[in-house]
Amino acid sequence: MAKRDERYLQFPISLMRDLVEDKAGTLGKIIDAGIVKVSDGIKISWQDASRQVIYDLYRSSNKLCNDLKTQLRYLESEIIGRNDDPFSSGHFDVDDEVEALVHAMDCNDVLKDLVCDHYRHQQTLKFLNIKQYDPVSSRVKGRKILSKIDPKEPNSMINTRHAFDFRDKPKSDYELIQLAAFIGIKSIIGKKAYCKTNKNLILARMMGYSTFNCIPVKLKGVVAEIMKKYSTRYHMDKLLADLQLNWNVLTYSHHMRGLYIAIDGKIDLNELVKSAEAKRRKNQLEGLRSQKLEAMKLAKQLQQLK
Repeated sequence: MAKRDERYLQFPISLMRDLVEDKAGTLGKIIDAGIVKVSDGIKISWQDASRQVIYDLYRSSNKLCNDLKTQLRYLESEIIGRNDDPFSSGHFDVDDEVEALVHAMDCNDVLKDLVCDHYRHQQTLKFLNIKQYDPVSSRVKGRKILSKIDPKEPNSMINTRHAFDFRDKPKSDYELIQLAAFIGIKSIIGKKAYCKTNKNLILARMMGYSTFNCIPVKLKGVVAEIMKKYSTRYHMDKLLADLQLNWNVLTYSHHMRGLYIAIDGKIDLNELVKSAEAKRRKNQLEGLRSQKLEAMKLAKQLQQLK
């Protein structure tokens, strides 16, 4: 089971489409896009953002993108970046520089966006506990990836441990299929504790598509083989069984169309079964009520004909 303190990357489901054929490249894109999505949700103050930029300007300017470095050079300031040793007092004494940069941001929207974006990205890497990762490159690549994807597309999540472990270590095709299916199921459940779905939608999401009907008719290579294999009941049932054994997935389907799915931790199996059966009973009662109303309506029509 994933640890409670693990951090998650959110990303568009279509990024999954090349996972088996290009594991490292696909997960690299997922990481870059996920970092940007997390960073966009971070609230900031201009003072904090300015202090971070000035700190990185003195300590590790390679963290600053070229556009931000250019904007800082354009500033007509004799203060920002001119201190020979801002740490001489025992702490980072740059209050005057922070004030100067905040003032400059108030007059320059481009500078403001670059400073705030840099701060959000640095805070995101700390929040996700990601180290030894090129912040400039990942930010640029992540924004480029997301700019080409419909923002209405379904998202899924992967924790950072799985993302880097699967990217950097050898994995079998079946391990990648399990990861894809797990991510697909998470995209279906979303923020809910559980939901009812069907195997076709699970297959579509693990392939990187919003719905089963969105999957192209003509697929090629490994992707076509995967689609054909897991369209069969035997292989999909085996996959779902392994997800239950190894990935904390919960499923329930007893004398019903489709199946209920959940992730252990949000809800346990007893709760899932209880909820599913309660919904089944509710649906049965509603069906019975509809049948009675139809019977009453028919009986009235027959009486009127007499």
